[in-house]
Amino acid sequence: MFDDNEEYWAETCFGNFMESVYIPNIKSFKWFWFTRYEYYLSKDTFIKKYVEKDENFTRPSEDDPRETEYRCIYLRMEIKAADYNKIKSSIEEYAEERGYKAARFEGYNKTEDFGSDRFAPTLKNKNESFNKKLKKIRASDFTNFMYYTCRMLFWCLRKNEKGWYIPEKNLHPYNATTKSTLESFHHMFCNATNVPLVVFEKDGKVGTHIYPFEGCKKDDPDVNRIDIKF
Repeated sequence: MFDDNEEYWAETCFGNFMESVYIPNIKSFKWFWFTRYEYYLSKDTFIKKYVEKDENFTRPSEDDPRETEYRCIYLRMEIKAADYNKIKSSIEEYAEERGYKAARFEGYNKTEDFGSDRFAPTLKNKNESFNKKLKKIRASDFTNFMYYTCRMLFWCLRKNEKGWYIPEKNLHPYNATTKSTLESFHHMFCNATNVPLVVFEKDGKVGTHIYPFEGCKKDDPDVNRIDIKF
């Protein structure tokens, strides 16, 4: 859904899910987590068939007027089997009442996702059963990490007078850059892991590996690589 408040569309969609679905049915959930996406329809054929003919859910891209873009959140969850139909109906009602579209319900395997080599690289040994067990453990831990990250995000949001969920203000000096509690959570994660943010820059344009700027090539000698540590 597109509206005037461009910056917090995902927070609002997620906040409404928490308010309408999760909190009233909290005992039905074992875990959940969400991610946000904003992409060109021409490059995402999965979502295209659900929204391409509905102008309420697509618009010309500001970056490339030749392209049509969409926005959505993906919700993954594990719920009690006996409550599946109740939660599915609740999500469909929440979407219709809030002006969203519940596009698709399908199975999700957290071990195949968070136990993949992207998140849990295979150990170089001959004991495959150990590898599978370790991947399952790591997938479960990362699922819990995402679950509590999303819950904490919700507690750090507030609903403004227009009904949008926006970050709560936190004027503590350690949050001076964004004036959001999330700045401190971001700092604590980076402090514990020491993971750097790798930024590529050229001619005033900046990007990352996942979100490069147009024409960004990491092997370009004129592209500056900057490792930012927190």
